[in-house]
Amino acid sequence: MSFFFFKQKTAYEIKECDWSSDVCSSDLMAELNGKGRIIGSAKNAPDFKVTVFTSTIQSVRTVRSEKLDNGSKVYEVQLEPGKYILAVDAKGYETLDIKDLEVRAGQDLELDLKFSKKQT
Repeated sequence: MSFFFFKQKTAYEIKECDWSSDVCSSDLMAELNGKGRIIGSAKNAPDFKVTVFTSTIQSVRTVRSEKLDNGSKVYEVQLEPGKYILAVDAKGYETLDIKDLEVRAGQDLELDLKFSKKQT
């Protein structure tokens, strides 16, 4: 079972149980409001933003990456169940377009990201 500590609307994975902090099951959090989440990380990555679109190309939400103590960047987007497209942008890097993502109520969809520098 994965546990997440929520700080400034970002999920930080905790490897061991620490009941002295705000710890709760990620699955339980998503089930409480009927939504699902797209979450992920990127090692040695630049700051980036994730924009979520519906399948009809309507922008739903934009979130920015958060930096962890180990230098990795993480992101989290909570969404209604449905199909989505992600556009991930970082200055100086190729845009990542990820299509046909299905978010389900009470579930996390984990997508770890890798960036490629733009060719000049």
